[in-house]
Amino acid sequence: MPEETDALTGIGSSYGSTREEESDNDEENPCTSTSVNPPVPVPVNPPVNLNTRFAADRTYMAADRTAIAWVRTAISMIGFGVTIAKAADVLQSDDLIQDSQHVKVFGLVFVGVAWLGLVLVIIQNVNMERRLAASGYGREESIPLGLSMAVLVLLVGILGAIIIFHPVK
Repeated sequence: MPEETDALTGIGSSYGSTREEESDNDEENPCTSTSVNPPVPVPVNPPVNLNTRFAADRTYMAADRTAIAWVRTAISMIGFGVTIAKAADVLQSDDLIQDSQHVKVFGLVFVGVAWLGLVLVIIQNVNMERRLAASGYGREESIPLGLSMAVLVLLVGILGAIIIFHPVK
């Protein structure tokens, strides 16, 4: 049997058959068959371009920064509204003003505007996350920071509205 030499390594090999004999055996051996292979299945999640992945991450971070900015504004408005309402209670208890209800409503307007801003930023954030997830770029974190802070401050705003109408003892 003649020895075959690999062109790249220069190492000879003899496997017990010649090239002519192998071509006769191709029909019997499916591993060496030259027939067309079936198509390779496409993966469910195709590989992602890192630039595109990082762009999606930057979009998520921008949405979080926007939500956190609204949270900061809402905290200020809720605090200002509660302070106005409680100051009216103190002024009424010292007989410096006759009726504090109008001032309490004014303070409640601040809390209501804060609620509205928080609800709108939550809706905007959820819609943006759905759009990105639908295009195949879901968030890596399980709980978004900006969205969770907006929900917590919304609950604090509800507590602020309760405080406004709770009588001072």
